[in-house]
Amino acid sequence: MRVQASLDAGDLSEVRMASWRHLQRELAWQARRTEARLRQQEKQRRKTIHLQQRAGRGRRA
Repeated sequence: MRVQASLDAGDLSEVRMASWRHLQRELAWQARRTEARLRQQEKQRRKTIHLQQRAGRGRRA
């Protein structure tokens, strides 16, 4: 909420916020790559998405 207020007021630039988000995604990727527990969680998340997509294919007409 405070971040959005800063963006709206112009105290925080959109470019800087986008850069911060990008860095956060990179840090999360690096953590998933190096930590076995996080790597397993990501694998399970992707598997669930894949199975949901496969299940949805048969419903289309």
